[in-house]
Amino acid sequence: MKLVSPLFGSVIEIDEDRVSSLVVENQQAFRLLLTDLCMQAEGFNGSTVLSEANKPISIAKNIEIIKDFAPFEFNGKALQTKLTNAIDAISRNEQHWLRTQELLNSCEMYIGELAEDFQCDIECSKLSFTGILKSLGISAAGKSEDQIGEVLNYMELVRQIDRDRLFVTVNMRSWFDDESMKCFFKDVLGKKLRLLLLESTSRRRLENERRWTVDHDLCEF
Repeated sequence: MKLVSPLFGSVIEIDEDRVSSLVVENQQAFRLLLTDLCMQAEGFNGSTVLSEANKPISIAKNIEIIKDFAPFEFNGKALQTKLTNAIDAISRNEQHWLRTQELLNSCEMYIGELAEDFQCDIECSKLSFTGILKSLGISAAGKSEDQIGEVLNYMELVRQIDRDRLFVTVNMRSWFDDESMKCFFKDVLGKKLRLLLLESTSRRRLENERRWTVDHDLCEF
């Protein structure tokens, strides 16, 4: 997987064998790059290109941006939507389809019992399992006691219920010390997750880190 931007000449390579990091010390370039990634993640067009096997792929479908660590919000709206969609899909598979239909039939019959004294027939024309799921307010609770562990759990859960994505963290090195990041890198690589650290400040290079730097004068190394 590769990431390229007109803001710099380097080709950022991301794989499962090392953690990639991109340090952009020029404030304007950092802001423009992050804005472009966030806009594309929301489905808008942009200039940054993500590719796999030298073919462009959708940033909206293949990138998950994590930029808030104080505190890290495990149960955000995006994750709730992914959870709801995943459970909805499972409810329609061969193993669960019959029980799902039984539940919907029971709901419709119960509504009919509640309204049996009304001088009309009651129809549940919009009754669906998807609607029931949305009304339940499904949420996820993290299982880790430390915040950096919650980030790892979040990444694993997104891959499990959605798809294998490139996770882009924003200034994560500003929130966690080097020892915590070393352990995080080890876990990320052990679980074959793809990670790109987008940083605005250069810090000590860690083991298993592959880094590209764009300095204040837009020089690259």
